[in-house]
Amino acid sequence: PDNPMREAGRLGAAAGIEYAAQAMALHGALVAEARGVPPPTIGFLVSVRAVVLHVSRLDDAGERLTVQVHSDADNGDHSIYTFALSADGRPLIDGRAIVMLDAAPLLAS
Repeated sequence: PDNPMREAGRLGAAAGIEYAAQAMALHGALVAEARGVPPPTIGFLVSVRAVVLHVSRLDDAGERLTVQVHSDADNGDHSIYTFALSADGRPLIDGRAIVMLDAAPLLAS
């Protein structure tokens, strides 16, 4: 009930993209640690594609959500992931995402 992504008393399924992005960030930090390099300091979710919302909301999906991310490609400055959220084996949301790592933000001149 106190989830900050709730709107109008409900947690829409698209909020699952944020959960997947958090898992991608954790994965990136773990990969950097395994490689013995500093973890990325900033990341941008550049795009999401082929997103399928199997449900309309997450707050009634069950007590435990499972978030899975898989790195399909990683060249050091960007990664491509597939992601899926489920509850009790029931698919909730899935798709693909591109994440840019340590990219300098664009400054307006």
